[in-house]
Amino acid sequence: MAEWFVEKTDADAIPLVALTVEDVDGWLSAQSAAVTAWVAGSGFKAKPATHCLIPDDQGKPGSVVFGFDPGQPLWSWAGIRASLPQGTYRFDAATSSPQCQKDTETVAL
Repeated sequence: MAEWFVEKTDADAIPLVALTVEDVDGWLSAQSAAVTAWVAGSGFKAKPATHCLIPDDQGKPGSVVFGFDPGQPLWSWAGIRASLPQGTYRFDAATSSPQCQKDTETVAL
C-alpha cells in the first residue's frame, strides 16, 4: 500500500489544512485573493466531513482544506482520506487550526 500521509516536508506532497468552523475565516484572511475566491466559490465553510481541493497555478491539486471536528478527531481524519484523489499528502500544521494538531501521530499509524 502506498503512503498517503507523510510527515516529512516533501515538495510533491499535497498539503492538508485541517480547519474548524471557528477558524476558517481567519485562515481565509491570510490567503491570496485567488485562493479566497476559489474556496468561497466552492461553498466550503469547514463543516465536518467537507473538503475543498484547491488548484495550484498549473491547475493541479495544490492543497486541500477540510472540516475538522475537535470532538470527533479520528472520524475527521478518516473521512478525509476516503474522499481525496490518489496522491501523497502531508499535514500542514503551520496553517491548520491548533486543535487539529494533537491527533496527527495517531492518524499516521
